[in-house]
Amino acid sequence: MPQAAYSQQHCFLPAPTPPMPPSQLSPKEIQAEFCNGQPFTSSTPSNTKFTMVFKVDGKVTRKPQGKTGVGGEGTWKLSKDGFCTTWKVLALLS
Repeated sequence: MPQAAYSQQHCFLPAPTPPMPPSQLSPKEIQAEFCNGQPFTSSTPSNTKFTMVFKVDGKVTRKPQGKTGVGGEGTWKLSKDGFCTTWKVLALLS
C-alpha cells in the first residue's frame, strides 16, 4: 500500500500585550484639554457623533454630526473627580 507523506508545522507567536487602560485625567487636565471653547468630537457607545464645545464661562453645547442624536445646551463645572454637566430639557412637540 502506498503511504502518504505529510509534515506538520506549528508556529507559536507571543501573545499580544494588552493595551494599557486609559489614564484618568484630573479635573484641571480636563479643563485645560476640553473646556477651552474649542470644538471637539465625542461619540456615544452606539457611535452617534456630536460636536461638543465647552466654553470657559461654564456653558456647553452639543450638535449631532449626523441625522441621529439630539443637540443641546447646558452648563458644566469641575468636580473633585472630574466634571459635571447639566443639560436643558427640550420638550418635543407633536
